[in-house]
Amino acid sequence: MMPKVTYMFSRSFRSGAAQAAVPLLAREGVELTVADETEPRDWDAFAREVERSDVLFLDMTRGFAGFDALLDAATVVPLVVPGGRATRAEWPEIDRPALTRVRRSLLGADAEEVAEGVLWLLKRAGRGRAVQRCAATGE
Repeated sequence: MMPKVTYMFSRSFRSGAAQAAVPLLAREGVELTVADETEPRDWDAFAREVERSDVLFLDMTRGFAGFDALLDAATVVPLVVPGGRATRAEWPEIDRPALTRVRRSLLGADAEEVAEGVLWLLKRAGRGRAVQRCAATGE
């Protein structure tokens, strides 16, 4: 089964490089799903899909329709990287400098940088499989 990464954005303008990274990562055998909260979708169904992810990058606005469903789904994902203020508040134990490095890569301007960040996170998730939820610390 192909490793699965879900990349959730608060704004669609940020998702361009991530969308461009989808075919790059597919060549590496990685499924990348990119979504943003401005899309009309069934967020409960999407949350069920998210539960199958190995890595989840969340950058969401508190109060958007799928916020609670995606936070619930995050509890079963091996590695969660909270990106926005609202989601970082859910994981206060995050090592801020390391998270900033990871976020810069994932919010990168080009597809190669995004792909590199995703592959790094997958490697990290592989080490923490026994943990239901952990935070990216940059180690």
